[in-house]
Amino acid sequence: MKKTISKILVLLFVFALAVACVASCNLINKHTHSFVNGECECGEKDPNYVPPHTHNFVEGKCECGEEDPNYVPPHTHDYKSEETKAPSCTEKGTMTYTCSCGDSYTEAIDMKAHTYVDNYCSVCGQRDPSVAILFYLSADKTQALVGDTVTLSAVLDGKALEGAVYTIVEGGKLASVEGNVLTIGSSAKEGDVIKVQTEYEGVKSNVVSITIIPSTHVDSITAEVGSYSDKIVKGSTVALISKVNPDGIAASFVQWKITEGADYASITGNSLTVSADAETGAIVKVVAYFGEVESNVITLTVTDPAIFSLSLSADKTQAVPGENVTLSALLNGVVIEGATYTIIEGEGLATIEGNVLTLSAEAKDGDVIRVKTQHQGVDSNVITV
Repeated sequence: MKKTISKILVLLFVFALAVACVASCNLINKHTHSFVNGECECGEKDPNYVPPHTHNFVEGKCECGEEDPNYVPPHTHDYKSEETKAPSCTEKGTMTYTCSCGDSYTEAIDMKAHTYVDNYCSVCGQRDPSVAILFYLSADKTQALVGDTVTLSAVLDGKALEGAVYTIVEGGKLASVEGNVLTIGSSAKEGDVIKVQTEYEGVKSNVVSITIIPSTHVDSITAEVGSYSDKIVKGSTVALISKVNPDGIAASFVQWKITEGADYASITGNSLTVSADAETGAIVKVVAYFGEVESNVITLTVTDPAIFSLSLSADKTQAVPGENVTLSALLNGVVIEGATYTIIEGEGLATIEGNVLTLSAEAKDGDVIRVKTQHQGVDSNVITV
């Protein structure tokens, strides 16, 4: 028993001695961390380490508020302007901008507007492109005898065009042109027509026609208007009638010209037309001529259709087959001689000759015939027979 207790005590002593040795060894070998920038040489990291702030400067300032002591702000240009080339109506100008640092740049200055006087720039001479070219050719006569000379004139914007070149566009073998003078050749004969034209900057003028007339003596010409009235309605056309003394001159050789009102009236052949834009009360004057002989002056007053009274009447409004009805056209209360009448209904039932309406034998009881007349574009009332 004593031996057993002794063994147990020995074992306990040995165990206590071993524990004491181990504890003593651990105390001798224990490591103390030394952190630099948050890390120990043994590799251990300091859990409480906060790295120092590194400045990130933008335009001389960090987000923490610190300013960069070495920051130099960039240069801001301050340009001064100077017109180094003045603009004109043909060239752009130049504006130069210069900074104190020496940097510069330029901008174009718009051209000046043209100063047009009578359709041309008073500075550079350019023609106003917004205005149509008013280019017109005229002649001192439009009828000539063999051997005669005709003086031509080209007018541009109301001014004589010096040095214009004239071209014979028809009848080139019958005449010749030198300068602005057209000479009728010996091969031309009565009734021949010579046509002349000129051109300016690609724009052709009107054509002037010269008619060769017979070498016949004319004592006088009488002119009248086919409307038998001293008035002409806006927008209408009237016939012109000439009578030559002595007889024997073809009507085609008698020419017409407007001596007043050419801005709103025109002549084609033997017809006078007045523009619809002509003012009420405006005057149109026309004469006929043959060679150097002129007629009396026809004077017409422009009137409005609203105050132009044209009425048609008949001596009867009922008739039997084969019977005649006399028609009368009145212009402002005055009978128009030579008026033209038109059947607008029942054409197969009657005929008109002069101012007489004749019912045909085929007309039957109850048939209706309607007639009207027209003068200078104005319709009359309608007559029913």
